[in-house]
Amino acid sequence: MREDAIDLWRVELIENAPVGEPYRLTRQPGSCANPHFSPDGRWIAYHGVIDGQRDIWVLPAAGGTPVNLTAHEAVDVQPVWSPDGTRIAFSSDRSGSYEIWAAEIEDGRMTGPARQITTTDGIVASPCWSPDSLQLAFVLVDGERTELHLVDAEGFGQPRRLTDRADARGVAWDARSGEILVKGLWGGQFFEVRAVDPITGAATPRPEVAPLSPSAVMGSFGVSADGRMVVWAEDLSHMAPPLLPCERLLVMVQSMIVVMPWALIPPPMPTTWLSEMVVRSRSRVPAEKIPPP
Repeated sequence: MREDAIDLWRVELIENAPVGEPYRLTRQPGSCANPHFSPDGRWIAYHGVIDGQRDIWVLPAAGGTPVNLTAHEAVDVQPVWSPDGTRIAFSSDRSGSYEIWAAEIEDGRMTGPARQITTTDGIVASPCWSPDSLQLAFVLVDGERTELHLVDAEGFGQPRRLTDRADARGVAWDARSGEILVKGLWGGQFFEVRAVDPITGAATPRPEVAPLSPSAVMGSFGVSADGRMVVWAEDLSHMAPPLLPCERLLVMVQSMIVVMPWALIPPPMPTTWLSEMVVRSRSRVPAEKIPPP
């Protein structure tokens, strides 16, 4: 058992439902966060925190030895793989403030130095690629404003602000609809998700993407590659275990992962979503109960 460690876990999905027991992918010192599959499903990028140092790591999706991709003295976090599989973008303070950086990647390894994409007067977080890999959406914290912005993936031109008073906290680009899902306060007291048009900035509420319990706090979220499903985390640490909808429970320590149909998207094309997803959780499961990767 590893106390106070946060590892990556993997669970298989069939027909968008979990099958079997989750198993642990990482056994590193420190913690792991923000896992992201490569488009071909062969690799998982994430940021690891070891002795206070934050770097981007990559490991085989089936399990194996993680490789430190950035190995830089700066803080490198929140990696996201481009849909064409050629680049990883991430947030880094290596220029003195948090901006988006990107590096070309092949077969799970960087093929050249990372390059700065944004130059702003604030703090950049939550980078997210457009489906065609030509643009990057991100959250910019600028003074008292926290809004969704859009920038050319090569860094040409200035970022364009898309939202107003969103108080954005998370971003996911839906390839099917072309809209950007944004979790924010939107002038209210509780987080909600709205779909933002990347051209006009028009925001449409998506009330079906919300915590199952009104008292739960919605954490990170994402959209499946085919746009059929939305997955998110809910903080249930304040709730008593009998109140949990156990049929939806994958890994329960401080949060749960919920998979729900994306009801407003048209009927799916005959394609299949990723058959597995990665879960991060505090590792408090006895090692003998964890299947080897």
